[in-house]
Amino acid sequence: MITLAIDAMGGDFAPKTVIQGTIEALIANQNLNIYLYGIQSQIEDCLQNIFTTNILNSIKTRLKIINTPLYLPMNAKNIREAIRDNLPYSMLVALKDTANSKTSIDSFITAGPTQSLVLASYLIIGTLPSIKRISLALMFKSIDHRTRILTDAGANAEIKEENILDFVVCANFLAQTLLHIPNPKIKLLNIGTESNKGRNIDINIFKLLSNNPNINFQGNEEPNNFFNTEADILISDGFTANMILKTFKGTVEMYKRHLKQILTSNLCTQIISKIFLEKNIKKHFQQFNTDETGGAILLGLNKLIIKAPGNSTSNTFYQTINQTINLIKKNFLKKIIEKFQ
Repeated sequence: MITLAIDAMGGDFAPKTVIQGTIEALIANQNLNIYLYGIQSQIEDCLQNIFTTNILNSIKTRLKIINTPLYLPMNAKNIREAIRDNLPYSMLVALKDTANSKTSIDSFITAGPTQSLVLASYLIIGTLPSIKRISLALMFKSIDHRTRILTDAGANAEIKEENILDFVVCANFLAQTLLHIPNPKIKLLNIGTESNKGRNIDINIFKLLSNNPNINFQGNEEPNNFFNTEADILISDGFTANMILKTFKGTVEMYKRHLKQILTSNLCTQIISKIFLEKNIKKHFQQFNTDETGGAILLGLNKLIIKAPGNSTSNTFYQTINQTINLIKKNFLKKIIEKFQ
């Protein structure tokens, strides 16, 4: 059996979307147990309002609600103090249970605040030997159907040059283990392809990666090639990567709205688009949805911690759970721990 801890209260649309995705995952995976952390009354209300008694009865032995009266808001601060004072926030209680070997929890998933999760995971779970900074690794697909990895996808707004090597080594291992790429191509996101482009730190990182014989570094990559890059792994600091992702998502949404206006401008275009174009257009935009592949993996920790998108729909959360199950089945955590011992 696989056992997951899930923060029911994390995310823009929690607890409803989290609970919907969680129950769908329990229905689809009979060998799955879930501890659901959050305000019990709200969780139970959602369960009763969304699912039938028959469905709830079918999964009740594999779902346990852990009542936590508090949850972290998206602008949460003072995480160190909250951990020190043992405050019953859903994310923190779940992380402590995940760190406890007696619970047999394989992984923790939350759509809660990223920086709170990063710091709390660092303090509660702890890092692998020699790892000083953890990073978020996001796996995404594009129109060529290849899966690529972006790291750091938001854990560290500012980094030191030596931290990049931690990110690269972990992401390289992720690509080899999960994507079965023997020698992943690695590129550094930058404003130009030349080696002297970017800030001083970008230039120094370029030199550092170029001089490392243990990785397949292919130089800089411009953001306009984000979705059709030859690289298997794109490297960046968390601030830059987050700006790129959010800019791209905003551009896609604007384009979708504009296209909808054109296709619904009159009755004739409405009929044509409904009959001939709707399915293909939906399929086209689905290729650019980075949420479809699930959440981002916190690399460099002693436990498997997954950050689901803050705006997760029930389907996004369902996909994140399936992604996590896949990581567990492939023994990713065990393999990366062995590598760093």
